[in-house]
Amino acid sequence: MRPTRKIPIALLGYPKYRLCMADDITPPKDELPAADLLSEIEAFCQEHNMPVSIFGGRALNDFAFVSALRKGRDPGSRTRRKVEGFMAAYAASASQNSAKAS
Repeated sequence: MRPTRKIPIALLGYPKYRLCMADDITPPKDELPAADLLSEIEAFCQEHNMPVSIFGGRALNDFAFVSALRKGRDPGSRTRRKVEGFMAAYAASASQNSAKAS
């Protein structure tokens, strides 16, 4: 038996949830695979001299987020948007702070 999970049908125009087969669920084409997201996060943390646990805590209030990615967690699109938004905002504030210091 294939695993099932609840997904919102709001994407299809219905306000309720329905059960669907896991094979029927495909991620949007513009999303990075989890491995690419992980490598982006690791590069970001190295560039900003930030431990990955602190990154997870600040971005998502989940200190084990990066560890879970390394173990195979596949984050949803909402989580990806939060992570990408955090990285963009942090990079912008870091560049403003370095410009003020100069």
